Formats: sequence, C-alpha cells, structure tokens
Amino acid sequence: MKGKLTIAKADAVTVKAKSYTIKYGDELPKFEFTSEGATLKSPVGTYTIVISKGSVTNYNDTYVNGTLTIEKAPLTITAKSYTIKQGEDLPTFEATYEGFKNNETSAVLTKQPTITTTATSASAPGEYEITISGAEAQNYEISYVAGKLTIEAVEIVPISETEEKSFSQQVDETTDLQNTVIDNTYYNMDATNGDGYDATEQALVLNSTTSSAQMSAIQSAQVGDAAVRENFSGIIFELPAGKGVVTVDAKTIGTHVLNVQIGNGAPTQVKKSERATADVEYNVSAPTYVYLYASTESGASARLYRGPSAGANSVLLYGYKVQVGGTGIEELKNGKMEELKYYDLNGRKVKTPRKGVYIINGKKVVVK
Repeated sequence: MKGKLTIAKADAVTVKAKSYTIKYGDELPKFEFTSEGATLKSPVGTYTIVISKGSVTNYNDTYVNGTLTIEKAPLTITAKSYTIKQGEDLPTFEATYEGFKNNETSAVLTKQPTITTTATSASAPGEYEITISGAEAQNYEISYVAGKLTIEAVEIVPISETEEKSFSQQVDETTDLQNTVIDNTYYNMDATNGDGYDATEQALVLNSTTSSAQMSAIQSAQVGDAAVRENFSGIIFELPAGKGVVTVDAKTIGTHVLNVQIGNGAPTQVKKSERATADVEYNVSAPTYVYLYASTESGASARLYRGPSAGANSVLLYGYKVQVGGTGIEELKNGKMEELKYYDLNGRKVKTPRKGVYIINGKKVVVK
C-alpha cells in the first residue's frame, strides 16, 4: 500500500548577525557574514553588518543585521623636556606622539596642542612643568603627559688667587658672546647691538653702552637674570671676599669710556686713548660681581648699532688681571722698593719716595 510523505516548510527561523566594537585602526573581526562599508581606515562611527540570504530557500527565515562600532583610538601626546641656563631664551616647545594608526601623523589633528610653562627666562633656577593641552582629532581619544623645563644657574666661580685673562686666548670672532660663560667669565655682548670680538685688534669691542640707570636696575639681579640680559652689555666676573686689585687692559676711542663697577659701588671710569692698563682697588666683605661695560663720559645710554669692530666711539678690552690680596708690604719687606711704582694720594708718580703715605699696586702703604 502506497502512502504520501509531505514535507512542510519549517517554522520561521531568525538569523541574527553578531555586533562588534573595535578601536579606530584595529583589524576588522571575522564576521560570519558581510559588512557594509567598513575598512581599516574607516573613521569613528557605526557600520551595518549585513547577513546575506545566499542559497537558503526557506523563505520563512528572517535575517537581522548586526553593527560594527568603531570607537576612537587612544593617542598620547607628550611634551618634550628641556634644559637651559638662567637668562637664556625659552626654547620652542615640541611634543611626541604615540598611538597614531594607518601611518598617520600630527597632521590629522583638527586642532594642534598648546604647550606652555609658567617659567620665563628670568625665572630662578629649578624645575618647571611644561603642560600640554587643547588638541582635537576625529578618530583619537587624546591624553597628555607633561614635560619638564630645567633652568640651571649660571655658574661663575669666584677668583681664588691672582688670575689674568687674555680675551684673545679665550674667544675669537666666531664665538657666541650672548649670555655665555667662558672660563668663569660671563659675556653678555649682543652682536645685534654692535658688541663682539675684533680679530684685528684681538680685543672685545664694547659699542653698546650701559647707562647708570640700567645698571641700577640689575644690582639685585643674579647673573643671567632677564634684567642683566636686557640691560647690561659687557662682561662679568666674581671676586672673593677680601682686598685686592683689578687691572684692566683697555683702549678707548672718542667719547666712550670703560666702566669698572664692583658690586653696588660707583663705577670707576677708565679712559685710555692708547692701549694701557688701569688699576682699580677693591675691598669687599662677600663674593662680589665685577661689571666691565662702556658708556659715554657723562653716563648717557647711547647705543651705536654697528658691527663688532672698532669705530669712532668704542671701548677695546684686551683682558683683565685680578690680584687677590697684596698691598705692597711684602715687596717692602723683601727690599724690592726699587721695583715698585709709587704714587702720591693725588695720583702723581713719585720717583724717590720719602716718609709718608703712597699708593703701591693700588694699595695705601706707609713708608717710614
């Protein structure tokens, strides 16, 4: 006996695609089916995962699409760290980046970061945070790492014994003399103001002048401070506590004079139309800076903007010598009176000294 087998359509089946979430730039997951539009370089957003019916003939089936969500990728922006000397201009701050996808660079940022610090070139020595913020990007979640600005003190070691400096042996016409310490001498000679080194003369040329008003503005400043950098043109070194003599080797041209200022004291003006030396006596109770700078004879602050060569009004400085201590007494005791140069209290040279008070090597000496 024959029968009949009837195969009816199955109950409706729902086929649902899985949904996924990835970060921007990550590899796409393995879909069971297909996705519409998403690639490795697809920007942040939501994309449909489409299930295709394919060869299935059961028309009662229902297909539900899934979604692929692409979230922002993490990007870390780090401020670079820097070290400068006190008084130097701040560097141009830069940053490094970690986390870019698809060989992208900072050019894809829709807003570049801002990098700042609370420090200035006049800030005291120490460490200061370099902060970074404000960047924006379509496909990146941005975090920041601060950098560090280290400001080091400008170190000038006080002279501890008799010492002589010849500038021709320390610098040449190629030396950067702006905010520079060489052999414990601080040079603050801005070439744009005409100061510098004259190779022909083998001497420093002080064309820019520093007035008494400008000097008073820097008396409480440390070497390298903004006040020194902006107002002072010349060189600085430091004396130890005690007595001694500073001898400068100089030549002046025209109306300009060399000033030798010890600490807060009144400057001693040196005017030598021919190259010669001049002695300046000192007596200080603590280590003290010595300032060598140019001015007009009246102290006016005329600036002469020209190249680093001797002109109609210049001060040429060949070097200096510091004699720590020393009053001439030892020479007297050792019977070397004939080798000494004697001056009376009016500054006149004395060939044959008698009993009295004289100036020898910048010191008052009593001859009995």
